[in-house]
Amino acid sequence: MDTLVSLVKLTENDKRLLIALFIVFILIFVLIGYLVKLIKRIMKRQGKMVDTFMYDMVRFKIVKTTKHFRKVANKKSMRYFYKKSWVPVLLMFIASLTVLIFCLVKEQKSISFLFSTENGFGSLFYTFDWANMPKAEFFGMTLPCDWPPVLNTPHFVYNDIYAWISYITVPLFFVGAIWYLVNVQAFIARAYRIIKMSKDVFSKDLDKLAADNDI
Repeated sequence: MDTLVSLVKLTENDKRLLIALFIVFILIFVLIGYLVKLIKRIMKRQGKMVDTFMYDMVRFKIVKTTKHFRKVANKKSMRYFYKKSWVPVLLMFIASLTVLIFCLVKEQKSISFLFSTENGFGSLFYTFDWANMPKAEFFGMTLPCDWPPVLNTPHFVYNDIYAWISYITVPLFFVGAIWYLVNVQAFIARAYRIIKMSKDVFSKDLDKLAADNDI
């Protein structure tokens, strides 16, 4: 009863804050659910590459044991990983080397300029003053009640070499890094499927034998 009375006495700002917090909670919960589902689907699809590697070798009995299956499959998976990863590694190397040479030429001891909001990659994004975010009391708790002040609005710096270096190297490095991490995830997915299929393919299952022979 006291809780109902408290809710009735809430101000309009308190009610809006309560609704906003509830919506944020639901969105986070849904987002996590979809993210987990997406990761599982991607892992399953990436792991299927093992079937491409090993199908004919198992079918024609070139591979006959669990240990041999894992050895051959892991070798093929590693080669495929190297084949798919050299490009993203090269992108990260080019970006890093460009920044290193630039810092040596300009005698720059820090790479913080890359993310500067004045003449770096940070200039392309909004920057908020999170430390001074407006807050309000809600049920005895101090919670954010509005967006923080804007410190930087997106803008493009044309006439600064520092800006151009950051605009080129930061995206180049992050594209390479994300690409490489996707390849790592695919490699882990294949490793998991290799372990699973090495057991399933060579397991002595009477039910499977009966089905194959129509017993």
